[in-house]
Amino acid sequence: MLERQGDRLVLGKSSVVYDLNSALFSDYTGKLRTVYMPDGMSSSLAQDGDRIIFPVGTIISKTFYYQSGANSGEVKKSDTEAPVENGAMDISGVKLVETRLLVRRETGWDALPYVWNDAQTEAILSRTGDLKKFTLTDGDQRHDF
Repeated sequence: MLERQGDRLVLGKSSVVYDLNSALFSDYTGKLRTVYMPDGMSSSLAQDGDRIIFPVGTIISKTFYYQSGANSGEVKKSDTEAPVENGAMDISGVKLVETRLLVRRETGWDALPYVWNDAQTEAILSRTGDLKKFTLTDGDQRHDF
């Protein structure tokens, strides 16, 4: 789905980046959203017209990140969508926080939260998530959360 290669977060084969028309606020994080469907499969609109039906094997991901601050533990607002070029996002100036996967199985959807380690070399499955402390800098203002 996503793989860290040096200073790039590389999308998996056949993964597509998408944006939302009305995204939710997430503590000033930036978001990289992708969807993957198995080869030869496609989604469809439910008969009620209100839902999209995804095939088994679909993986929807959302990676949360901040722009890196000047000091360790400091981050800056990242209220824009992730810039992806040539199938990868440059992460040299970001602090990766969490990648959430929704996996469509025969029995329904399975939610899998992965928390990025401090070195940002890998994301570890953490069913209960994690609590991270940051200082958000915005010009001269600082907010601990």
